[in-house]
Amino acid sequence: MLRVLHSEHEFSDRFISYMLARNIRVEEDLIDQLFNSSEKRLARTLLLLARFARRGSLKRCFLKYRKRCWRR
Repeated sequence: MLRVLHSEHEFSDRFISYMLARNIRVEEDLIDQLFNSSEKRLARTLLLLARFARRGSLKRCFLKYRKRCWRR
């Protein structure tokens, strides 16, 4: 992975952008859990799902969630 990151500049740029965006999303989720009421957290989750729906990946998201529910 290190070799590819050093040799493929376009890939490394995309990878770092992805990792930064993911890190920001995780931080936002943690802040959301700490400071917002359950109603606000639900509203935020629904807005995030609506964004997934626009990209056409909502079905995948629900399947993943359903699988997690069955594992418990």
